[in-house]
Amino acid sequence: MASFALVVQRFLEAQGLALAPWLAVGFAGGIAAWFALPTRLEWLAFLCLMAGIALAAGGLMRPDGRLPHVRRAVVSMALIAMAGCAVVWAKSALVGTPALPYPTAGMVKALVLDR
Repeated sequence: MASFALVVQRFLEAQGLALAPWLAVGFAGGIAAWFALPTRLEWLAFLCLMAGIALAAGGLMRPDGRLPHVRRAVVSMALIAMAGCAVVWAKSALVGTPALPYPTAGMVKALVLDR
């Protein structure tokens, strides 16, 4: 496990600022978690899990200061995934339209106004 963490540390050191786009992936992962998990209780559990991972990585992982890039990456990804889930949940609550109880299909009549 320690050797894997060192390999990840070296990889993260070499990447520099090329890691920033991964934050968008973490944010999208939080949004995907909101859609994949069916109930509020599970959304809260996801948020608590991500908060726990961030706190554990920030506080418990190598108190001697080793592996700073690994710690920062784990904390950042957990917090940004939390943010993604929270943003889509908040947006859903603001819109306030209830979800469809079952899949539905029907005819739609429309008029194209301009091409």
